[in-house]
Parts: sequence; C-alpha cells; structure tokens
Amino acid sequence: MVQLGFSQVLARWLPVAAVLAGAAPAQAELKVCNQTLNLYNVAVGYFSGSKFYTEGWWTLPANACVSPIKDELNNRFYYFFAMDLYGNDATEGDRPYCANVNKSFRIPTPVSDLERPACWLRGFQQVKFKEIDTGAGAKSWTVFVTQGGG
Repeated sequence: MVQLGFSQVLARWLPVAAVLAGAAPAQAELKVCNQTLNLYNVAVGYFSGSKFYTEGWWTLPANACVSPIKDELNNRFYYFFAMDLYGNDATEGDRPYCANVNKSFRIPTPVSDLERPACWLRGFQQVKFKEIDTGAGAKSWTVFVTQGGG
C-alpha cells in the first residue's frame, strides 16, 4: 500500500477543487466587453412587446465588461452602440436608431416607426447601432468592442 504525503494529496486534488469552485452556473445576460485600452459609453437596443427600446449609457472601462441586460435574452437580435469620450463611434454599425448622446436615456419607438425613427423630431440624435445575432434560443451572449470597430 502506497501512502501519500499531504503535499502529494494536495497537488492531486487542488486542480479538481479549483474547477469545482469555478463551476457556477452561467449568468443569463447580454454582456459587452472592451478589449481595448479606451474608455467607452455603451447603449443597447432591443424589442419588447410592440416597441423597440434604445437605452444607455453604461460606462465600459478598458479591458472590462458591463451587462446592460441582466436577464435571460428573449430575442434573437439585439443592438449595441459604443462611443469614446470624444463622441467617436466604436462599433461601425448600420442600424440608425435614436439615442441621447448627452445624458442617460430610455427611448421607446413603435416598431412601425423603425424604418424612419425621426430622432431629431423627438429631440434625440440618430446613431448607428450594430446588430447582434445571438442565434435561436441563446439565454446569454457576450459581444466585444475591439480596436478598429466592435
């Protein structure tokens, strides 16, 4: 019979314990992660009922993540926009939706008006959100802002 010393037992079981300790269930959310050294402000867009909402701002520090939506994802498509401190678009999106670039906002838009959101008539600015296709049935998703466009 081979007897193992404490350090040998510890060496064998420490990796298993580390894996088990980190095996928490995945958080259901839409997460935006910054893979640059820049600071960004993030806004999101999503469908809810008969309306489309754009909402912001979340501060996204360098090499960090934020979760604008902290619930299970109920839609296949979500939209996000990120801009730096100078107002430069970091996401290179092509979906023109309304935002307020000067303060926090939550803007409802009837789905029937999405083709022509008329942001300026409503006192908002039009910015270009990037579409995120989470696939069918995804309950959480992470999108990355990278150098050269999200």
